Amino acid sequence: LDARSLRSANPVGKYNATNVSPAYLQLAIPLSSTKNVAMVFGLRPKTKVSYSLSQTEPAVFNPADSIQNLYEGNGGLYDVFAGIGKRWKNFSVGVNVGYEFGKKSTGTRVGIIDTAFLYFKSNSETSTNFWGVYVNPGIAYLIPLGSHIDPVTKITSNYSLQLGGSATLSHDLKANQKITRETFVYDGVSGAPVRIDSVSVVPNILGKIKMPMTYTAGFMINKVLSNAYVSINKWAFGADYTAGNWSDYRFYNAKDLTVNNWMIHAGGEFSPDPVSGTKFWSRAIYRLGFYTGNDYLDLDGNGYKISAATFGIGFHLKKKNYINQFTMINTALELGK
Repeated sequence: LDARSLRSANPVGKYNATNVSPAYLQLAIPLSSTKNVAMVFGLRPKTKVSYSLSQTEPAVFNPADSIQNLYEGNGGLYDVFAGIGKRWKNFSVGVNVGYEFGKKSTGTRVGIIDTAFLYFKSNSETSTNFWGVYVNPGIAYLIPLGSHIDPVTKITSNYSLQLGGSATLSHDLKANQKITRETFVYDGVSGAPVRIDSVSVVPNILGKIKMPMTYTAGFMINKVLSNAYVSINKWAFGADYTAGNWSDYRFYNAKDLTVNNWMIHAGGEFSPDPVSGTKFWSRAIYRLGFYTGNDYLDLDGNGYKISAATFGIGFHLKKKNYINQFTMINTALELGK
């Protein structure tokens, strides 16, 4: 469940949106416990386009008339991936291979509001389908920092530092585009647009979309509590740095309003009593974090700075957790600009 409230300073406005969609679906399968080899596969949405904005302004040719513009867009990019990884003692390496696919449709409908004459409305729409393969390698290294066994509870506390990095290599997506220019009217019953005349329809425009290289590096320090039945974080703190060469992005060989971006994420989590706790709130996981950086979109040449604080709580749905088996509901609140 994704609920957002956006505020605009210029012009002043507030926009609310609520969407229900799966964040991701992922399944990991151990292939060999003796050789420490496992595989993973899943499906996740990577980007989403969904907007509908209406604007009414005086007509230049006749200030007494008005022009109504409706800007709409929908679609997104999805990712089906599979990967394999292997661990040698404290060093791990893996690679994911994925198939990206999606669609983006953008359109502008223009209507002239005139009390004396009737004008047909116009619709200018561009729809693009895209697909392609990418490769995402990664490495990780675990540094043990010590352990301690409580003589009373027999719970073992393990401290460790984890270092890691990954990159998505630059790749191309194949694309097929359709451009439509038409006049239309709205159906009197359903309100759907009905074509009057197709001024121009150009289908099957083949091209490619160049996706840039992106990379991430980070660390995490944590304390893990374990006994014969459960192994779970008591606390953890980490940070990562993400960057992308988005100035290399091309859409049908044309440069877009994109620039190289970077982002720093940092945060931590804490659970009061995750192993022995019997109270609902004592076993919950409390999270706090922030991120800051610049976006890859640069619409006005001044850059787009992003920063936000994040808060969250994870609730266990079972009274007792078993090793590698958790059922939780995670909630999060994000405040930023």
